[in-house]
Amino acid sequence: MKKTISIILILVLCLALLTACGDKEAKVTGVSYTPVSTMADALLEVKSGTATCAVVDYVMARSMVGEGTDYSDLMILEGVDLAAEEYAIGFRNGSTAVDKINEAIDALAADGTLARIAEKYDQTYALIADPVPSPESGTSDDDDWAYIQSKGSLVIGITEYAPMNYYDDDGTLIGFDTEFAQAVCDYLGIKAEFTVIEWETKEIELSSKTIDCIWNGLTVDTERMENMDFSSSYMVNKQCLVVKNAAFVAEAGSAGEGVVTDVMHIK
Repeated sequence: MKKTISIILILVLCLALLTACGDKEAKVTGVSYTPVSTMADALLEVKSGTATCAVVDYVMARSMVGEGTDYSDLMILEGVDLAAEEYAIGFRNGSTAVDKINEAIDALAADGTLARIAEKYDQTYALIADPVPSPESGTSDDDDWAYIQSKGSLVIGITEYAPMNYYDDDGTLIGFDTEFAQAVCDYLGIKAEFTVIEWETKEIELSSKTIDCIWNGLTVDTERMENMDFSSSYMVNKQCLVVKNAAFVAEAGSAGEGVVTDVMHIK
């Protein structure tokens, strides 16, 4: 008897294989891709049935899909890790504020504050216990830290996503990154000022000094290193697949069953 496996599982395995091999030229045939503006839009496409699956941040997806959420009919395909990443805070190239922020991060990690915030928002699993400074650094003629001190505030660019930055039922901004930023600013003796930005124009907002940093589950990558400096990385993340609550079928005792139960942890 042939193994019968959902087309979703086949797609999962293909994507996982391509990621593991690092083959950017390889293609999965018969599959289309549609770019959308936000992670919420990606999830909505799956929910409405106009897309089979969404590739999104695991940290965000854990809070955005499943029981008790607006996407209760969606699920993460656990065990399928498409890309490993790290989160850090983005600053202007050559910003002198990076060293001061890193000093505060080290202090908050050492005294347990960072761990307590992570536990509150169920992010302990992703926390980097001993943050390591970014190896890269741009150049600038401006003293960015002096500029921030003169204002008495750090203007922080965010988007609204749980568990990083979001509003509770009372309209209060909360979240892991929100409380982390407030603790860092308290340590440095400045005010944390949050402003919602368009994610696609974040680099422009930063360079134009509309904001002083981007602090919202920002992934460190080579391309972004050309446009900004990063603080120490403080959290690990990965890309994952989100689909509608699915029923997988495979031949009993087959390799397909092993993938479903052992790799994807579906019982």
